Amino acid sequence: MKIISPLPRKRGRIEIIPLIDIMFFLLAAFMVVSINKIKVKSLKVSLPTEVPVAQLEPKEDFVSISIDALGQVQIDKDLIRDPNALLPKLQQFYAQNKDQKFLISADKDARNGDVIAVLGKLRTAGFQKVAFNLKGGTGGVPLTPPGSTPTPAPAPPVAPTAPPAPAAAVAPVPPTPPPKP
Repeated sequence: MKIISPLPRKRGRIEIIPLIDIMFFLLAAFMVVSINKIKVKSLKVSLPTEVPVAQLEPKEDFVSISIDALGQVQIDKDLIRDPNALLPKLQQFYAQNKDQKFLISADKDARNGDVIAVLGKLRTAGFQKVAFNLKGGTGGVPLTPPGSTPTPAPAPPVAPTAPPAPAAAVAPVPPTPPPKP
């Protein structure tokens, strides 16, 4: 004989929320245990307490081009008085060494158009390796008229906890076709 219950019959179901809670707890427990198992290998380093004053390194592999606020261009301390004489001088450099590197330094008051014009003449001459001096103030080589003795600029004070200054960045120049005659 079949017994009929006054309560309605319910189907069994799996509760998902407690299952998710248990899985998150297990995940957190495994993460904590695995972090403790990692062995950190390190060396003790004794750092200097004072930062030495940075010395300028000679850049013999670069030809320095400086541009002042008046638009005057100087190549390795030789002032180029005529703007039309710059391209033939660069072509002479190209005839001597096709892989020559150039470092362009501009005064903080120099016009952007003057710097771009020099960069354009470098590309016209055929050079592809050009870097820019990104330091504040005047560039790496101070502009001096020929025959005069350059006076060194006073070094700025260096704080003992200051990090060393970054090196000059080298910007890649995309290749351009040589000019057509």
